[in-house]
Amino acid sequence: MISEPSDYSTDFSDHIDERTVKSGFRDENICGAGATCTVYAMRLGGIRVAVKRLKNEYISDPIYVAAYRKESQIGKRLKHDALPVYWDFRGDFNEVFIVMDFIDGVSLSDFMESAEGKQYFSNPAHVRRFLSQMVSALTYLHRSGVIHCDVKPTNIMLRHSDRAAMLIDLDKAYCDTLDTTQGGTRNISDPLTVGERPTIHKDYAALGKVIELIAHNVPQFPWGQFKRFRRECFSKNVTDESLIEALGKRSKTPLWIGLSLATIALTAIGFFIFRPTSDIESEDLHVINQAVETSDSVPTVNPVKEQDVVPEVIVVQTPAAKPKDIIGDFDSQMADFIREVEDAYEVLLSGNVPDSQISDLMHAIMNSHSSKYRDLLTSHKSKNPDMSGIDVELELARKAEKSKANRLFEQFMQAVADTLTARHPEYDF
Repeated sequence: MISEPSDYSTDFSDHIDERTVKSGFRDENICGAGATCTVYAMRLGGIRVAVKRLKNEYISDPIYVAAYRKESQIGKRLKHDALPVYWDFRGDFNEVFIVMDFIDGVSLSDFMESAEGKQYFSNPAHVRRFLSQMVSALTYLHRSGVIHCDVKPTNIMLRHSDRAAMLIDLDKAYCDTLDTTQGGTRNISDPLTVGERPTIHKDYAALGKVIELIAHNVPQFPWGQFKRFRRECFSKNVTDESLIEALGKRSKTPLWIGLSLATIALTAIGFFIFRPTSDIESEDLHVINQAVETSDSVPTVNPVKEQDVVPEVIVVQTPAAKPKDIIGDFDSQMADFIREVEDAYEVLLSGNVPDSQISDLMHAIMNSHSSKYRDLLTSHKSKNPDMSGIDVELELARKAEKSKANRLFEQFMQAVADTLTARHPEYDF
């Protein structure tokens, strides 16, 4: 259900003392950081706030100042439960910062990799609540004439108190009056081309990829109940209403077949994350983590004067470095799994295999793959402590994508799908 925007009547921006804010710029108050900013937690007028401060090396650059001003101007006119309240923007030759409500929570990117997060997102009710809150926030933005343009796990917070989802960071948002963005994150919410006007499809396609990233980190993610919703996220005809409807529908397929089909659907869209709408270029994989975790792809505008509100958009291309090979021969590390799939495939093709045995075979292969792949992932993360977890994960995915293990796994799952389709034509597989 879509919640109504909150009625925020208190506005203390006129009472924010700049000297008090600046005095709070101390290391012990740091609660977050990005490529161009540091975020501080402090109290102003008895209200706990977060102050997003532009780093010193960018203060003299009007490109970044304009991006901060735009974020504040959009944020101050939005009032919704799943969006932080923006209070103030200050900018001069010495300091540039935004004052907003403090969110006492954890980023989705960190939460879904934790033990608590894996358990949380194994519960269909929790997944449904999370997606409902995200659709609520995005629907409100879209009906307010705003496209977020950078929906991703690091821009979603889950409050500690109730695990409610909050959508943050509007520095790359687009609206008709402040159309100065080409920002985004490659392979999640790709940057715009020159002159391109985003639609709500951009935000919802990114939400579809967020769902897949959660599922990739959560072994027991309940795909069966949300495959229609995910499919609708990538539809070119997606609307706010169609997503709300898709979120409310449940499958009528028998339970064990539903579990089988959910797995097949997940396999059909790709062995790993980020593949449903376009394949990742192997040379692009190394840049994803930096973009996801540091928001380094800052929206860019031509230099403007301080009083200008709508700077002109330009595109900046950043050369990419060659990714580090930390994985080695993936197939040799998955040799046991390859033999298991080959044996299961022979049994399946032998004919006259009952449905119950197909189910047992499929779940055995699922569990084997999940266990062995995650053991590899854990091992490579421990061997590369200088790299972020998602960076290691993407490098492993790059190797696995073209592997024999992946090819055999997909062939086996397709054979399962074909067999079930032939035996149960009455179900929409």
